Amino acid sequence: MRRSHVSDDEIRQAEEKFAESLHLAQMGMFNLLENDVEQVAQMATFSEALLEYHQQCVEILRVLTETLLEKKDEAANRPKLEFVPKTLADLHVEGLIDTMNGGNTFMHASPLPSPSKSPARTPMPKQPCCTALYDFEPENPGELGFKENDTITLIQRVDENWFEGSVNGRTGYFPVTYVQVVQPLP
Repeated sequence: MRRSHVSDDEIRQAEEKFAESLHLAQMGMFNLLENDVEQVAQMATFSEALLEYHQQCVEILRVLTETLLEKKDEAANRPKLEFVPKTLADLHVEGLIDTMNGGNTFMHASPLPSPSKSPARTPMPKQPCCTALYDFEPENPGELGFKENDTITLIQRVDENWFEGSVNGRTGYFPVTYVQVVQPLP
C-alpha cells in the first residue's frame, strides 16, 4: 500500500473550495426559498382576489333573491282579475244577418245613429269615465292611484294595457284591467 502525503497547501485549497461550494449552495438555497416566498405571496394575493370576487357575487345574489321574493309576494297578493268577456254591444255590433246569396252569416258593425234619430236609451254620463274594480296603488311616477268603486274620468287610452285619467283632482296612468268602462272614449 502506498501512502500519499497531502501537503498543508493542498488541504488549505480544499478547504477554500469547500467554503466556496458551501457559500454557493447556501446562496442557491436562499434564492430558492426567497423565490418560493414570492410565489406563495402571489398565490395568496390571487386567492384573496378570488375570495373578494365570490363574496361580492354572494352579496349580489342575496339582494337579487330578496328582490325576487318580494316581487313574488307582491304578485301573489295582487288581486286576481276575473275574465269578463266583451259582449256584442260592447263591440258595437248590432247583430247577425243572413246574406241573400247562400245564407252565409256574418257580423256587421252598426252605423252610428245620427243625433236626430237616436233611439231612446238609459241616460249615460256625458264624459268618458270608468269605475274602479279594485284599489290601485301606484308603483311608478305618473301613475294614478285610486280606491275600489271610484269613478275615474277617462282622458285617453295610452295603449292596450293603460288608460290616462283623473280622479279627485289628480291625473295619471292606470291599468285597463283595474276598471270597468262606463262611458267609453269617443
